[in-house]
Amino acid sequence: MQTVLVTGASGYIGTKLSKQLVVEGHHVIALSRKHIDVPGLTMIEGSFTDADTVSALSRFKIDSVIHLGAVTGEANEKDAMQVNVAGSSILFRNLIDQGIKKFIVASSIAVVGCLTSDFTPRKLPIPDNHPCDSANIYGVSKYFIEELCAYYSHVNSDLDFTLFRIGAVLDDGIQPSTSLQIGEMSIPFCTLGTVSLSEVVDALTLATTNSLGSGTRVMNLVSERIHSEIPTIEALQLCLGNRFKELNVDHYRIVGNEFDAIYDTSLFKSYISNISNNA
Repeated sequence: MQTVLVTGASGYIGTKLSKQLVVEGHHVIALSRKHIDVPGLTMIEGSFTDADTVSALSRFKIDSVIHLGAVTGEANEKDAMQVNVAGSSILFRNLIDQGIKKFIVASSIAVVGCLTSDFTPRKLPIPDNHPCDSANIYGVSKYFIEELCAYYSHVNSDLDFTLFRIGAVLDDGIQPSTSLQIGEMSIPFCTLGTVSLSEVVDALTLATTNSLGSGTRVMNLVSERIHSEIPTIEALQLCLGNRFKELNVDHYRIVGNEFDAIYDTSLFKSYISNISNNA
């Protein structure tokens, strides 16, 4: 069992994740500006952007960090850069100096550019290393966080960073999108790139309790199948109109791939397999 620091613990993902980690027997240190009532965890009210708050965490023997704290896609440029980028740098540098080596970090599919209506991916399924084509500052800030982690790995080869480009998170049990809903999607490469809350929590928990060693790895965390009543090609045709012609959709013409996600999930599946093999 580990001592795990969770930033953004009061958020949608953080609350459920904190509960699950406690249930599994871990000591959870929840760092958030808002109090959460989860029996068994240690609550630290404050911001990960505050150096004094983070420095004070040295009194704990933290084994791993799950960094979920951030301003969201509606943030302005100043907040996105100061909180997400500069704030994450404060967090990482302080914790690295405290001797912590294992970090699980929430990135986002917003990195690729999917939060703007005119975005067209360079490739389908959208790969884990798709370049940052974002015209939205939130996506750009998440990309800078990925680069921060790579930088720290270059400086210290002992560090272990696992970053998930998390999709649009849905409550468990929500029904697949209908043709009518898909036809009205204004940012389809976001709203079709979904993942269930339980899938995200399970992935973060797995990454916390397992390691593939030092280095930085970035992978898409979306559901393996598109959350749609109609096949992927039909969904893309419906919501993109003439822009559909710009895409190579040969992957989805292969038998068995008709409902595959628009984000490549093969690296995450390989990650799970490697963890299982190393267990």
